[in-house]
Amino acid sequence: MVTITNRRSLEPRQFNAVTKVWSNLIEDEGFGADAGIGAYGPIPAGKSPAELAHADTNVELYYVISGSGSLYVGGEGVRPTGEGDAFALPPVEHFIWSDSAESVLVYYVALAGSGAAYR
Repeated sequence: MVTITNRRSLEPRQFNAVTKVWSNLIEDEGFGADAGIGAYGPIPAGKSPAELAHADTNVELYYVISGSGSLYVGGEGVRPTGEGDAFALPPVEHFIWSDSAESVLVYYVALAGSGAAYR
């Protein structure tokens, strides 16, 4: 099950601890990770989230930097997401989109080799 946690619901100390864990994972030379920033726009006309969803081979961590939209997770449906939300996705079908003309801007980390735990 995917749980969305918003930084505004955490004490500052808890939020700093979470960001420190992410930073340590990315910087650790013995642990492969791919990180980046993605911008997601609205769903193209005539398409559904399920049609556009994809499953990656690794666990992915997401932090919504700005904007608001929706997250589709295969087997769980659609839920809202917005600025300050953080969530981890196992290797399941998923799709993120904006509910407005403004893009949803996210920071993501794909943890190399982590998908094996879900197979």
